[in-house]
Amino acid sequence: MRKFVRKIKKNVNPIYVLPVVFVLIAGAFIVIFVGGDEGDKTATTPSSTTTRGNAAPKPKKRRRPPKQAPTGTKGVIDEARREGPFVVAQARGTIRRPGLVRLRVSASPRQRVTVDWQLSCFRNRQVRVGKGKYRVKAPNTRAIQVPMSGAETCIAIAGAQLTRYGKGRVKVAVIAG
Repeated sequence: MRKFVRKIKKNVNPIYVLPVVFVLIAGAFIVIFVGGDEGDKTATTPSSTTTRGNAAPKPKKRRRPPKQAPTGTKGVIDEARREGPFVVAQARGTIRRPGLVRLRVSASPRQRVTVDWQLSCFRNRQVRVGKGKYRVKAPNTRAIQVPMSGAETCIAIAGAQLTRYGKGRVKVAVIAG
């Protein structure tokens, strides 16, 4: 240790030592008096002050909760209608023991409609998914293939969208049996 101190005394100019000592003392002062308190959370969290004019508006509450997907074995499982330019109507439902699944689409004024569908079927912890897309002049009813024979349940989702610009109405239904 003494040899090290002797080397420092011989090789170090006192002009360089003063700024280093000053920086170390200033750093210790900042740590002791300003920061370093782990229990105080106000020093680490930024404060947020907003005025009423700058505050973002609160999101509107839902008027009603979303409806649960209907379940059935035969007949119309779900039906959806929408109105406006390029609107999309989406019907969905759970079909128990499906044999045949059909999609019925209508539009007013009569026009071409793009239909997207997906059918996910389950049996004994196995899953098969069928999906497709087609364009058709409404009104139309089309059978879609069940991707798994002997399925216990299938979840059907179908969406129909108007293809012509302008106000219109579209309706899509998922039909079982």
